[in-house]
Amino acid sequence: MRCFNMRAASRDASILLVVLYFLAAAYRLVAHMPSHAQVAYAATGINIAAAGALLGAIALVELLCCAALVFSDAFNWLGLVAPTAVLAAASLCETALYGELTDLSSIVRTAFLCSSLFTNSLSLFIEQRSLQYHGVPLCDLPTSLSGALRRVATRARLARWLAPLAVVVLLHAAVCSSFWTHHGAMREIMLARFFSELSMSAFFLAVAAYDHPGSRWSVKWL
Repeated sequence: MRCFNMRAASRDASILLVVLYFLAAAYRLVAHMPSHAQVAYAATGINIAAAGALLGAIALVELLCCAALVFSDAFNWLGLVAPTAVLAAASLCETALYGELTDLSSIVRTAFLCSSLFTNSLSLFIEQRSLQYHGVPLCDLPTSLSGALRRVATRARLARWLAPLAVVVLLHAAVCSSFWTHHGAMREIMLARFFSELSMSAFFLAVAAYDHPGSRWSVKWL
């Protein structure tokens, strides 16, 4: 008999969505570098060449961190905390370069993205440390914060509605925010909506993974 860990699957799906987000963002930067450098120049006044170099560095960092999350050897060496922390910093730097720190939709998108990165890294950090210090009671800030999130998620049974909601948001993004069917300014608007919904789904799945409802998260088959 085998057991399918739905909590781990929810967390892995959240990480996968985050990776897809940053891969798409890096491709967008590289494919349209001159126009993005112009936007950064107009928003911050940075020299166009310097803005292009900074955006290129951000894209490279995002690609390397995504590779660290996908490939097992790099993941076993670096873990989850370091790449996700760098990705969160890269996302904040990109938002600042575009002058979007005062734009509500950009702030919400970045907040969802950074929150999903934080909750996923905290979950895996606690899991790995509990295996390392098996049977040893630990009382510190990460353990307390993870315990509080777990209690809230379990009492509210967040997995029952957050996981389906994440699927609904993804379907809405694919159907109603299909940026690949548009061009020009409308493509950028739809792409921003698609990124927002992608980060929202990743956050919902990351929080749903904290629901510890015992048998409800355990699926067994022969």
